[in-house]
Amino acid sequence: MNFVTMHESHGKATVKRRNSGISIYLTPSRKTILEIITKNPKIKIAEIAMTTNLTARNVEKNLYFLKSSGLIKRVGGRKFGEREMIDSP
Repeated sequence: MNFVTMHESHGKATVKRRNSGISIYLTPSRKTILEIITKNPKIKIAEIAMTTNLTARNVEKNLYFLKSSGLIKRVGGRKFGEREMIDSP
């Protein structure tokens, strides 16, 4: 993650985007999902759910948060696409 700085204290993770003053609080499950996507961008929601012991719906909600926060984006189609980290300008 070359565009963000992660700070951890007391079990909480905060992501700070480089070149902006935006800090985004990440729950432990969101942090784990972000790390999983970094390692394997083509991973399916069901696989993330099995890895994190979350429901598929909870994974979808967390992915929506990460997408709306500007940390990830979907590239490609529904079937063969992948998620990637968004670089800051």
